[in-house]
Amino acid sequence: MESPAHKAPLSSFRRLYGLFFVSGMSGLIYQVVWVRQFANVFGNSVYSAAIVTAIFMAGLGLGGWIAGGYIDARFATQRQLPLKLYAYFEALIGFLGLVTALVLPELGSFAASISSYSRMPNGWYTLSLGSSLLRYAVPIVLLTPVTTLMGATLTLLIRFVVHREVTDAGVRVGMLYGFNTAGAALGCLLTDLFLVPHIGLFSTQAFASLGNFAAAFGALRLAAAVAADAPPAESQTTIVESTTADERNFPLGVHHRRVLLGASSAALLSGVVGMGMEIVWFRYLMSMLDNSREVFSLLLGTILIGMWVGSTLAGVLHQRFGNAAVLYASAQSVLLVATAAPLMAITRAGLHGWITSVWTSVMHAPRWLQALVLLPTVELLPCALVTALPAVVMGMTFPLANAAAQDAANSVGRRAGMLYAANTVGAVLGATFAGFWLLPQLGTQGSVRALLLCSMASLLPLFWVVPAARRRTDGRAFAISAVVGVLVLGVWSRLPSNWLIHESTPTPKPEERQLAASEGIGETIVITQRSNALMLYTNGHSMSSTAFSAQRYMRLFPHLPLLSMDHPTDALVICFGVGNTLNATSLHPELQRIDMVDISEHVLSHAKYFSSVNGEPLKDPRVSVYVNDGRHHLRMVPPSTYDLITAEPPPISEAGVAALYSSDFYRLAKSRLKPGGIITYWLPISQVSGDVGLSAVRAFVDAFPNAVLLEGYDYDLILVGVNGQEPFRLDPERMMTRMQASPQIQKDMERAGVGNLLELAGLFVASPRSLHEATTGVLPVTDDYPVLEYGSGQLTIDRTPISGALFRIDRDFSEYCPRCGEPQFAEQLADLPAYLHVLSQLYTSPKFLTRSGQLSITANSREARVIRSSKYLRHLLIDGEASSSR
Repeated sequence: MESPAHKAPLSSFRRLYGLFFVSGMSGLIYQVVWVRQFANVFGNSVYSAAIVTAIFMAGLGLGGWIAGGYIDARFATQRQLPLKLYAYFEALIGFLGLVTALVLPELGSFAASISSYSRMPNGWYTLSLGSSLLRYAVPIVLLTPVTTLMGATLTLLIRFVVHREVTDAGVRVGMLYGFNTAGAALGCLLTDLFLVPHIGLFSTQAFASLGNFAAAFGALRLAAAVAADAPPAESQTTIVESTTADERNFPLGVHHRRVLLGASSAALLSGVVGMGMEIVWFRYLMSMLDNSREVFSLLLGTILIGMWVGSTLAGVLHQRFGNAAVLYASAQSVLLVATAAPLMAITRAGLHGWITSVWTSVMHAPRWLQALVLLPTVELLPCALVTALPAVVMGMTFPLANAAAQDAANSVGRRAGMLYAANTVGAVLGATFAGFWLLPQLGTQGSVRALLLCSMASLLPLFWVVPAARRRTDGRAFAISAVVGVLVLGVWSRLPSNWLIHESTPTPKPEERQLAASEGIGETIVITQRSNALMLYTNGHSMSSTAFSAQRYMRLFPHLPLLSMDHPTDALVICFGVGNTLNATSLHPELQRIDMVDISEHVLSHAKYFSSVNGEPLKDPRVSVYVNDGRHHLRMVPPSTYDLITAEPPPISEAGVAALYSSDFYRLAKSRLKPGGIITYWLPISQVSGDVGLSAVRAFVDAFPNAVLLEGYDYDLILVGVNGQEPFRLDPERMMTRMQASPQIQKDMERAGVGNLLELAGLFVASPRSLHEATTGVLPVTDDYPVLEYGSGQLTIDRTPISGALFRIDRDFSEYCPRCGEPQFAEQLADLPAYLHVLSQLYTSPKFLTRSGQLSITANSREARVIRSSKYLRHLLIDGEASSSR
């Protein structure tokens, strides 16, 4: 029996659980931030999530295994040692977390310096195998030390809380694991919903480090209390290995090895299933929820909350019923059903209909009520519907496997470490296998089937270690789980092969006909035809189209700068879409080199669907196709490479897109422009709230102080910057002469509704002076402060109007076109005052600023006649086509 004095430290478990809650919160803040920052290195969110998660879990397993063997050998005589080591490790984690936060922003440049291209059989360029391997080595070297320390902390605390009461291992480990997981869930939710939007990435990581330091300080105080309460060394009782009833069914030593092997195998396979499904869910929900930034943190938070509940439930059930193996088998049968059923039942149409109804119900409610109802409803609850119940069952597996293995008090730490290592090895395999093989080869639907099979396989090792005396009774639970698994797999296999693609992508509108649907590693693509226009949807977004509303501004991206430049030779087009911009760029014969960069080979492979409109620009001999992230490509080319850089990134709300709208990116782009080179950039102000839109403009202005803002189509505006002192100006004589000298370009400009001088002059929106005035005091979008991703998408409550200060056309027009008042242009620009008046009214009207109301124009006025005679204004204000192809 233990003396009361020796039992006293166990009353401090509540404090210990609180400390482990805090360290769990810090650990997952790091992981969420690391996933997004390594996306700048890997370029693909699925690959980034898979590799960072795999390294995270590998470090946890390695640390748990090393710490387990070490602490068992010393725990009998140094009861407070686990707490001291835990404190030291937490302090070191906090220090390494800060170092990592300082290093991460430099990784993109370093990754580019070790990268090179290799040519694929189709002639396109992709990163070489050596480059990819070196890039994968970067996070391994950087993150393994800190994640190894994180893994050691769990094993150390398991050794402390279990002590010698192995019969209570299930409930104690479950409580410990549960509190840590609850803290981790809170960390996930805080990161993207509060910390990063308000304090930025570095400060978020600094906050996590403070949590580590606080846990270290608390653990040292607790260790001192344990040492003070311990009995004198000479009266301490040596821990004697106990023997359980199960052990007596086997020869001495054989039972321990067999049980440990079976439990470890089950823990490994459950780790494969758990982490593999996490990556698959991430890919699926990115498509279902429009690829928004918050999906990863909300998904991970939901899973961790479920695992917290599950681990706690496992401890309670084991304490109540015992027989961990049977409980494990029962949990697996629930897992099989809970994983498959939501994926079969939830459709995108139903989900988005529900979201719309919720938004309609609260749109006129006070903002605080909107935040309470809308934020959790729009994305958190869909994540919970898909993952919550499976996550609860997954959370039960490790404590139950641990309870099945813990039958000797003097090896608690070693066994916990081995089980934790096995579980994390499985997690590493699951993350890498799902991200780098299952999803690319089998797609989401096939990946789910493979992981369900793996879940069934995890029953075998635990059944193998069931004692012979209980095989008959316990075998029923295993048999029932196997039957359930066969039934679930049978139903899943009978689903149409494209079921998940169909149910996670938008249903074509009545006037649309679907031409293609396919799933890639980073996106699900749907191509439809509406009237004479072709539409490209990726991950639920209307990404691009061949409609006039898209053709107009996408073709202006290259035409405006190239027609105004002398002898341009080198151009870079970032993002292919349907090929509008690349096709327009290729019409300029003076260009000798056109680099096309798109992160998705999958999107590029669908170019053939749009060849009837855009030809086959990818086959132009001047065009070199690079499958890479646009930012990474710019880092790989030398300074002063291009005369023109033009880019239309994916919708702003998509994860990672803020990195293509930050002042850091624009400065990089400017350095790759030749002197006098021009950048044209898409600014979709309808996708963000007003203040956030100004932050995007400020980021561009910081890099290009002479920037001007031009009209594209309605809310799709065009930022233009010049690598020089002078801003972009319209020279009507040069522009018209050069345009008319090329029949192809003339025809293309007319197709975009800018075939005459009046329409060219009417593109003006804002001068450098207006842009500076409107953004004074506004914080720019930066890599550290990616506010753009949090001021758009479904989670945005604040839809403040854009600033009318941007639009000072009457005052500033002469800065854009100083020669437009010359007599030789009087006939062509006779209607210019009326045209500019219409634009001024449009840009300052509620119709434009607040997306409501109508533009009031007298029917027989000069302005009305100008609208009817202008292809663009008529299309925008009379024909009633949607204001954007997006």
